[in-house]
Amino acid sequence: MAEVFRSTSRGLTIASYLLAIALTQFFNYFFAPLLPLLAQRYHVTLDTAAWTVLVFPLSSAVISGTAGALGDRIGFFRSIQAGLAAIALFALLRVYSGTIGLLIVCQLGIGLSVPFVLAPVSSFLAAHCNEKERDRFTGLCTVCLFAGIGLSFFIAPWLVQHVNYTGAMDTLAILAIAVFAFFTFSGAAGSSIAPDLTIPHSVPGFRILGNRNVVLLCLGGFLGQGCFNAIVTWIVAIWQEHGLSPQAAGLATSIAIFSGIAGSLILPPALDRFLGMRRGFFFCVLPAACLVYPCLFPDSPLLGFVACALIGFFQFPTLAMAFNLLARSVPIERTSSAVGIYWMTSNLGIFSISYTAGLIHHLAGWHAAASSIFLCLACLLVTIPFLRDPQQGAPVSTTCNGAA
Repeated sequence: MAEVFRSTSRGLTIASYLLAIALTQFFNYFFAPLLPLLAQRYHVTLDTAAWTVLVFPLSSAVISGTAGALGDRIGFFRSIQAGLAAIALFALLRVYSGTIGLLIVCQLGIGLSVPFVLAPVSSFLAAHCNEKERDRFTGLCTVCLFAGIGLSFFIAPWLVQHVNYTGAMDTLAILAIAVFAFFTFSGAAGSSIAPDLTIPHSVPGFRILGNRNVVLLCLGGFLGQGCFNAIVTWIVAIWQEHGLSPQAAGLATSIAIFSGIAGSLILPPALDRFLGMRRGFFFCVLPAACLVYPCLFPDSPLLGFVACALIGFFQFPTLAMAFNLLARSVPIERTSSAVGIYWMTSNLGIFSISYTAGLIHHLAGWHAAASSIFLCLACLLVTIPFLRDPQQGAPVSTTCNGAA
């Protein structure tokens, strides 16, 4: 990893991108712990206020595929720069949002901008890291992703308490502009060292959706990311209904996120070395599936904390492992498109499985909803044996056929 940072300009470029990744998720979840405040401020119901958060997976699902393809066309630097510029613009507009409708529109704009930052991750790393270091930096990107989520739950209430709601919006706008400026200037310096990969108008003979690994990984993203988000979404309601405090449930969520960060740093390189790709996925997904019920229906808060820590530790690393396998399964010029499609299906799963679990709860109770989450993870286990392990270090030809 030190080799990558040997050049100061390249190190600054990578640091600015890691900060941008964290910013996207920090903005995504910033309003999640503030929903009662939004409902009171704008005189709306909690369900209406919740759209400030729900709009993100929906908007990302709509645009992620297009954002990935566009990133391949115009290059990762311009794609990330455009996404950060749009995030800064809508963050600035939130300062003047006097109605809940305008705030949701601004959130929609940010949600549509985020995929332009996240989809080029593999192309960015391919240009700035050698093959030996790429897997480690992919894990670091996922760590920043989850760190942004975890920090939002801690910082949002603290920021509103100390500088009030209007001051918090001002602070976030300044932060977004600063991250955009940091990436623009450091990226311009780094671009003289690392070439910006772009794709020609056509890549003969290669169809992303004809690639077995891409299809299975996208299905896995739909099921895996959707299940974890459903647990995070409903854990407070489930714990509260079973006599545990919402504060304890919030702490359990934070524990899951930060243990997931630790897992993302530790497990992917170790599993790749000692178990291989398929067994590595089994090693992560199987414990996560077994921990659904202990996580949602613990006998005590302590047991719930332990279950949440373990489910985060095993579930989160699958994201870095999926990115690594995607990068090895498609031509390097098409990685942004593949990652964009992965984010699109993952965000569809995040919304669909969470929403479906809520509907099942209304019809048959929380135990039935938990069973639906467990069954989705069981289906995810079934897909793993069908994955193919590309030759390590062998680049995928741009003239290969559709099969992975």
